[in-house]
Amino acid sequence: GVCHGPELAIVRMAANDRIARSEDQLQKIVNDLAAKHQALQNMTDRYDATNQSLQDEIDAHQSTRGRLGETQNELQSSTVFLSSTEQSLRTEKTEHAEAKEQLQKTVNDLVAKSKAYENEVDAHKITRERLASTGEALKSTT
Repeated sequence: GVCHGPELAIVRMAANDRIARSEDQLQKIVNDLAAKHQALQNMTDRYDATNQSLQDEIDAHQSTRGRLGETQNELQSSTVFLSSTEQSLRTEKTEHAEAKEQLQKTVNDLVAKSKAYENEVDAHKITRERLASTGEALKSTT
Protein backbone atom coordinates (compact mmCIF):
# COMPACT_ATOMS: atom_id res chain seq x y z
CA GLY A 1 0.00 0.00 0.00
CA VAL A 2 1.69 2.97 -1.39
CA CYS A 3 -0.57 6.06 -1.23
CA HIS A 4 -0.94 8.25 -4.31
CA GLY A 5 -2.25 11.78 -4.77
CA PRO A 6 -5.66 12.26 -3.09
CA GLU A 7 -5.15 9.39 -0.64
CA LEU A 8 -1.82 10.85 0.41
CA ALA A 9 -3.48 14.26 0.95
CA ILE A 10 -6.16 12.62 3.18
CA VAL A 11 -3.52 10.80 5.24
CA ARG A 12 -1.54 14.02 5.54
CA MET A 13 -4.65 15.95 6.65
CA ALA A 14 -5.48 13.26 9.23
CA ALA A 15 -1.89 13.32 10.53
CA ASN A 16 -1.85 17.16 10.67
CA ASP A 17 -5.18 17.02 12.54
CA ARG A 18 -3.77 14.58 15.11
CA ILE A 19 -0.64 16.74 15.49
CA ALA A 20 -2.80 19.84 16.01
CA ARG A 21 -4.92 18.02 18.63
CA SER A 22 -1.77 16.78 20.39
CA GLU A 23 -0.35 20.35 20.38
CA ASP A 24 -3.64 21.61 21.87
CA GLN A 25 -3.51 18.95 24.60
CA LEU A 26 0.17 19.75 25.23
CA GLN A 27 -0.66 23.48 25.46
CA LYS A 28 -3.47 22.69 27.97
CA ILE A 29 -1.01 20.64 30.06
CA VAL A 30 1.56 23.48 29.89
CA ASN A 31 -1.11 26.04 30.90
CA ASP A 32 -2.30 23.78 33.73
CA LEU A 33 1.30 23.35 34.99
CA ALA A 34 1.87 27.12 34.76
CA ALA A 35 -1.31 27.74 36.82
CA LYS A 36 -0.24 25.14 39.39
CA HIS A 37 3.24 26.69 39.51
CA GLN A 38 1.67 30.14 40.09
CA ALA A 39 -0.59 28.75 42.86
CA LEU A 40 2.46 27.13 44.46
CA GLN A 41 4.35 30.44 44.17
CA ASN A 42 1.42 32.26 45.84
CA MET A 43 1.39 29.71 48.67
CA THR A 44 5.17 30.08 49.07
CA ASP A 45 4.81 33.89 49.21
CA ARG A 46 2.03 33.59 51.84
CA TYR A 47 4.16 31.12 53.82
CA ASP A 48 7.15 33.51 53.66
CA ALA A 49 4.98 36.45 54.77
CA THR A 50 3.52 34.42 57.66
CA ASN A 51 6.98 33.23 58.61
CA GLN A 52 8.28 36.82 58.55
CA SER A 53 5.44 38.12 60.72
CA LEU A 54 6.06 35.25 63.18
CA GLN A 55 9.75 36.17 63.23
CA ASP A 56 8.80 39.82 63.85
CA GLU A 57 6.55 38.74 66.74
CA ILE A 58 9.36 36.59 68.19
CA ASP A 59 11.78 39.55 67.92
CA ALA A 60 9.25 41.90 69.54
CA HIS A 61 8.65 39.36 72.32
CA GLN A 62 12.37 39.00 72.98
CA SER A 63 12.81 42.77 72.96
CA THR A 64 9.90 43.12 75.42
CA ARG A 65 11.43 40.40 77.57
CA GLY A 66 14.74 42.31 77.56
CA ARG A 67 13.00 45.56 78.58
CA LEU A 68 11.13 43.69 81.33
CA GLY A 69 14.46 42.38 82.61
CA GLU A 70 15.88 45.91 82.69
CA THR A 71 12.76 47.22 84.45
CA GLN A 72 13.01 44.39 86.99
CA ASN A 73 16.65 45.32 87.69
CA GLU A 74 15.69 49.01 88.07
CA LEU A 75 12.90 48.03 90.47
CA GLN A 76 15.29 45.89 92.49
CA SER A 77 17.86 48.68 92.83
CA SER A 78 15.06 51.16 93.67
CA THR A 79 13.85 48.76 96.37
CA VAL A 80 17.37 48.49 97.78
CA PHE A 81 17.71 52.29 97.70
CA LEU A 82 14.32 52.77 99.40
CA SER A 83 15.23 50.20 102.03
CA SER A 84 18.51 51.95 102.88
CA THR A 85 16.76 55.36 102.87
CA GLU A 86 14.13 53.95 105.24
CA GLN A 87 16.93 52.65 107.51
CA SER A 88 18.66 56.06 107.44
CA LEU A 89 15.38 57.77 108.31
CA ARG A 90 14.83 55.38 111.23
CA THR A 91 18.35 56.09 112.50
CA GLU A 92 17.80 59.87 112.14
CA LYS A 93 14.45 59.58 113.93
CA THR A 94 16.11 57.70 116.81
CA GLU A 95 18.94 60.26 116.99
CA HIS A 96 16.39 63.08 116.88
CA ALA A 97 14.41 61.51 119.73
CA GLU A 98 17.60 61.10 121.79
CA ALA A 99 18.62 64.72 121.13
CA LYS A 100 15.13 65.90 122.08
CA GLU A 101 15.32 63.89 125.31
CA GLN A 102 18.77 65.37 126.09
CA LEU A 103 17.46 68.88 125.37
CA GLN A 104 14.49 68.28 127.70
CA LYS A 105 16.89 67.15 130.47
CA THR A 106 18.97 70.30 129.95
CA VAL A 107 15.82 72.49 130.07
CA ASN A 108 14.63 70.72 133.26
CA ASP A 109 18.11 71.14 134.74
CA LEU A 110 18.12 74.87 133.91
CA VAL A 111 14.61 75.30 135.34
CA ALA A 112 15.72 73.56 138.57
CA LYS A 113 18.86 75.77 138.77
CA SER A 114 16.73 78.85 138.12
CA LYS A 115 14.36 77.86 140.96
CA ALA A 116 17.32 77.23 143.28
CA TYR A 117 18.76 80.64 142.35
CA GLU A 118 15.38 82.33 143.02
CA ASN A 119 15.23 80.57 146.39
CA GLU A 120 18.75 81.79 147.20
CA VAL A 121 17.79 85.35 146.19
CA ASP A 122 14.66 85.13 148.39
CA ALA A 123 16.72 83.75 151.28
CA HIS A 124 19.28 86.53 150.75
CA LYS A 125 16.47 89.18 150.84
CA ILE A 126 15.07 87.71 154.03
CA THR A 127 18.53 87.64 155.60
CA ARG A 128 19.11 91.27 154.55
CA GLU A 129 15.72 92.30 155.94
CA ARG A 130 16.52 90.53 159.21
CA LEU A 131 19.93 92.16 159.37
CA ALA A 132 18.32 95.53 158.67
CA SER A 133 15.71 95.04 161.37
CA THR A 134 18.41 93.76 163.76
CA GLY A 135 20.45 96.86 162.91
CA GLU A 136 17.43 99.08 163.66
CA ALA A 137 16.88 97.29 166.93
CA LEU A 138 20.53 97.75 167.89
CA LYS A 139 20.38 101.47 167.03
CA SER A 140 17.29 101.99 169.15
CA THR A 141 18.81 100.25 172.16
CA THR A 142 21.97 102.41 172.10
